[in-house]
Order: sequence, then C-alpha cells, then structure tokens
Amino acid sequence: MPLSASSRGDRSASGFVSLLSDSGVPLEDIARLIGHSGTAVTEAVYRKQIRPVLLQGAAAMDTLFAR
Repeated sequence: MPLSASSRGDRSASGFVSLLSDSGVPLEDIARLIGHSGTAVTEAVYRKQIRPVLLQGAAAMDTLFAR
C-alpha cells in the first residue's frame, strides 16, 4: 500500500529530526528548523528521535553536579 503524502512527510520529518538530534543539534534549534515556536511540541511529537539529545543533557548535568 503506497504511503500518503502526509505519511511520507511525517517520515521525512522524523528522519530529519533523528539526524539532527544524533548530530548533537540543540533541541531549540531542531524545533525552530521544523517550524515549531517552542520545544514542547517537538518533544511530544518526536520524543523517540530526540532522546539522545536529552540523555546528553542529563549526562552533562550529572557531571556538573558531581563536582
């Protein structure tokens, strides 16, 4: 069954978010690049794709507070 234009667009956006996130692009920049005015929608819709960025942020905080 062929994908609808909407499904193809959603998959393209997910791939785009994944690539940016895996490359270490900050969440705020990813949100802006995909047309979101803030990060809440980006986090809700693309939570699986942005997980590496969130984990890196958590690790950085752990390092800062471990001192």
